[in-house]
Amino acid sequence: MQNYIALYPNEHEDELNMDFLTSAFDKPLDYYVIACMKDLEVVNNIEILRYEIVEDQDEIDINNHMININYKKKDLDNIPVPKHSYMLNSRVHEINFTYRVKTNLNEKTFVKRILVPTEYDGMYLINGKKMKTIWQMVDASTYSRRGQITMKSRMPIMIYCNRHKITPDINGEEFVLPIYSYAQDSTRKKRPGVAGAKKKQIRFINPILIFMAKLGLKKTLKFWGMDGIVTIKSSYTKKDEKENYIFECNDVYILAKKEIFDAEELVQSFVGMCVHLQSRDFPVTKDCLEDREYWICRLGYLGSVKNKNLYSFIEKGRTSLHMIERLLDFFTIESLRLPDIYKSNVYYIFYWIHFSLVI
Repeated sequence: MQNYIALYPNEHEDELNMDFLTSAFDKPLDYYVIACMKDLEVVNNIEILRYEIVEDQDEIDINNHMININYKKKDLDNIPVPKHSYMLNSRVHEINFTYRVKTNLNEKTFVKRILVPTEYDGMYLINGKKMKTIWQMVDASTYSRRGQITMKSRMPIMIYCNRHKITPDINGEEFVLPIYSYAQDSTRKKRPGVAGAKKKQIRFINPILIFMAKLGLKKTLKFWGMDGIVTIKSSYTKKDEKENYIFECNDVYILAKKEIFDAEELVQSFVGMCVHLQSRDFPVTKDCLEDREYWICRLGYLGSVKNKNLYSFIEKGRTSLHMIERLLDFFTIESLRLPDIYKSNVYYIFYWIHFSLVI
């Protein structure tokens, strides 16, 4: 009877998604290997010059893929000889990457050879066994806990929220505004043998400071949709007092439309983060609102040894901005189930996470 079970008619057979079961729409392994190698170009010193796919198995030298023997052992007679795995047992092809590594003084070109299993009739032959790729359910791209949301990427993008930050306006009226911070994990392991070496703590950065360093004030307001709702200027009138809540930020004032401010938490959080851009050492003035170098230096000043010259932190600020921009990697963009506009760059990711926490 078991021999005839396969012949039993199944009324739901036409409903089976055979393309899903046979992985008809899956991208080949070469696509992911090449993308993974190109992702190394996020380091400025590495450049992928070209790559070549060798499909003919006879042209592949197995000696380039043997396990290295530990030659540091002095007694060569006791070195175990690795067992050879003949390529006839596996159906593979080779991808050769040519890349350049350069420093301030030197540069050198390398070739990296990677063996990749070759697909045939939807199967892979590896060590004499037929194998097939399967779908695997993985964790979500983001996970949250109280007051924090983290997105998995090349480095975790962590946004913290303090919903009970008391912020007074110019009249002394206190508002409880939600304030968000990007946590940059700068923790390093303690180096052995270094006296007084300490672990660095997580550095919290105001997200608006990052946007100001990249875009300046006007473009930041447009990016967040606050143009016409929030205004920052050096003085205000009595008419402004009637229509807006006014907050002080060093030498400038932040004006927010009362009706929209009371109704929208997104506006409240944006205003709260703008208010906390103030600095005792380097006050915010009208002239520096569109000065991107000022905000880049302010970004580099965070966590640094104090110096009266703000512009001495410009290089560190540029490095910090570059590190933030390279947080988003190729595979995170591929896996995120978001509209393409939110996957354009890390700034849209910041906005999306912030908007998700607000709603």
